[in-house]
Amino acid sequence: MRNLLSKLLRKKNQNLLNEKEDLVLLLKYQNFNIGKLWTEDSKYFFSYDKEFINTDLRPLTGFEDLEKVYSSSVLFPFFEVRIPDMKREDVIKKLQEKHLDKTASDLKKLLVLGNKTINDPYVLTLRTV
Repeated sequence: MRNLLSKLLRKKNQNLLNEKEDLVLLLKYQNFNIGKLWTEDSKYFFSYDKEFINTDLRPLTGFEDLEKVYSSSVLFPFFEVRIPDMKREDVIKKLQEKHLDKTASDLKKLLVLGNKTINDPYVLTLRTV
C-alpha cells in the first residue's frame, strides 16, 4: 500500500511539473517549514512561514527580515546556487528522465535538480493544495 501511495504521489508531482502554471516550493529544515518560494508576473518571491517565525532558528542569509515578502526579477542567490550547470551530462539525463529540458522554469529545475544538496540541510518540496 505504501509503495502504491508513493507511486501515485510521484505521478502527481510529475504531472504538476509538466503543467504550465506556476509552482510554489516549500523550503524545509528537518520538521520545520521555513518558507515558500514562488513566481508571479515574471518575478520571484520568498516569504517565511509563520511556523518558522515562532522558532529560535536564525534567518537565512539574504533573508534577514522574518516579516518581509522578498521579491526580485532574478532568482535569489540562495536558491540559484542549488541549480547545477545545465551542460553536465548527468543533469541533462535527469532533466530528460523528468521530461524537461534546459528551458524549464527555474522552479522546476530547483524541484528536480536542487531539492536537496550536500551544501546545506534544507529541502525544497512542491506545495500541494
